[in-house]
Amino acid sequence: MTTTLIIPDLGKLVPEAELLCQDITTTIITTPEQYIEMQQAGNACAGLLKEIKEQCKPMVETTKAAYEAAKTFRDKHTKPLEEAKEIAARKTGEWKVAQDRARAIAEAEATERAKKAAEDAQIEQAAALEQAGQDRAAQAILDTPVAVPAVRLPNTTAPPVTGSSVRTYWKARLACGHPFDSLLPCCVEQITKIPREYMEPAASRIGAYGRQWGEAAQIPGVEFWPDHKSGYSGK
Repeated sequence: MTTTLIIPDLGKLVPEAELLCQDITTTIITTPEQYIEMQQAGNACAGLLKEIKEQCKPMVETTKAAYEAAKTFRDKHTKPLEEAKEIAARKTGEWKVAQDRARAIAEAEATERAKKAAEDAQIEQAAALEQAGQDRAAQAILDTPVAVPAVRLPNTTAPPVTGSSVRTYWKARLACGHPFDSLLPCCVEQITKIPREYMEPAASRIGAYGRQWGEAAQIPGVEFWPDHKSGYSGK
């Protein structure tokens, strides 16, 4: 697909725009007259923007049409592959989560068995000392906590595969299984348990309150200030 771009001749608009941009960026307002000049310059910017965009419109429309056609052609052939790739990632992810959970349970059980075996051996050793008349030594052994390292099993069910990688992303949700913005009774109960340091301010609600009350807005721990921005019609 070949597209011929219609490049407009902007002529004197280019140096005029460059000079205007330079004046605006280098001027510091210290007097009412400079304030007026800056507002006029901003309005002149808006006018130049309109004119340049209008002259560039044919080029943009031609390019956009070619882009949309190319994108449609591309997406027709890539979308099924993207969806299949996501399904493969989801299925392998679910498999690995299940295998990791099963391995963690097996490791915990193996660690508990190792601890039980060590405790049994400790008791047998203490009993042998008691029979030999060494009661204090036997008691010292029984008073010694059993230290058994956690058992770690190899990951054989989800081995690495050339050309693929697995990244683990730890996510969070309410303990009841719902997202944080849910307001079901079980969710409200769990939200009240979350420590305050993990609760973010509702910036959107605070902003809406500030827009409504302006100078009269007051919220503890929040500062409201005016942010003035001029609008230009370009006329």
